[in-house]
Amino acid sequence: MLGLFNKEKSINIEHDIEGMKPFTIVIESTKNKANLKIDEGEHNGEFEINVKMFAEISHYEGSLSNKDLKKLNKIASDYLTKKAKEVTQILKEADSDVLGIQKKVTSHYPDYTKNKAWKETYDKIQIKPNFSVEIMTSPNIK
Repeated sequence: MLGLFNKEKSINIEHDIEGMKPFTIVIESTKNKANLKIDEGEHNGEFEINVKMFAEISHYEGSLSNKDLKKLNKIASDYLTKKAKEVTQILKEADSDVLGIQKKVTSHYPDYTKNKAWKETYDKIQIKPNFSVEIMTSPNIK
């Protein structure tokens, strides 16, 4: 999922925020950090993926103020977080571990997976993606 942004740098952001139009951003760079927390007593786990993206607007109809850019940052962040949650849900339903969670669990919490089927363990781990977009520039700023 994270590798997608190295290949496809242009993303259309669709939303239903009144007064704001759909727009397209071009990803300039990304930073990501994954954090795994396992509560061995509760047999529950959480895998957080935080992605910070630096972007510029490549398409927006009309002009924008700096205040509008802050709104667009939030809109883009919420949109990408929502889409990532949809993708991670599909991955979980397909029992796909493309994020490498099993490797992290077995190396950091070896006792947690002892005598358990991975599917049982994986089903209990919540995947929580969070995107933060910072639009650096736009040709539309007035």
